[in-house]
Amino acid sequence: MDKFIIYCSPIKSKQEYGKAYAAYSHNCGIKLLQKAFLDTAGIEITEDMIKKSPSGKPYIENTPYCFSISHCDGLAVCALSEYETGVDCERIRAVKPRVIKRCYNDTEAEYIRTSGNPDGAFTALWTLKESYVKMTGEGVSAINASVCFDLDSERALFSAGAEFYCRRAFDSYYISLCLRNDGIKKCFIENTYFNIDNDYILLYNILDN
Repeated sequence: MDKFIIYCSPIKSKQEYGKAYAAYSHNCGIKLLQKAFLDTAGIEITEDMIKKSPSGKPYIENTPYCFSISHCDGLAVCALSEYETGVDCERIRAVKPRVIKRCYNDTEAEYIRTSGNPDGAFTALWTLKESYVKMTGEGVSAINASVCFDLDSERALFSAGAEFYCRRAFDSYYISLCLRNDGIKKCFIENTYFNIDNDYILLYNILDN
């Protein structure tokens, strides 16, 4: 399979769907995971096959593939790779000073403050942070000011041992991808499109140069 493959789909919003949105968005992520495994590895999976490590990181036994799923209000994303991976998506949200104080370092805080789009910078940096802790399996509780990034270069400002990508999608969202390696970028991105409900594909396919 290719080194790193991303399936991403717009989904119904919380306002459109109503109650039980968490279950709905979770199911959308599982659908993307099933499609990714089938299309790229020829493997049919069910949700029952998903196990969790002691830290809570999901995996499927007896396959060489790692995966990560993310969903938010209106969007679902799945990453599949032969390497440890993490993906996160977020709708652009307002800057939260208390979160910056707790989870962003001084360089990031200054970047947000001087950005022409502070809300976008705040959100994009958060998705980079979350993609990393999902890759390691530590989870959101591990996000702090030491997990920090240069957004312009999509580069970690700490020894992450990983490469990172951050992209704006559908105007209102950011998607960040993390792939375990030696920290040197070796990939590029090609875009097509996917929609769960209408078979309209958005596929982020990251291939070796």
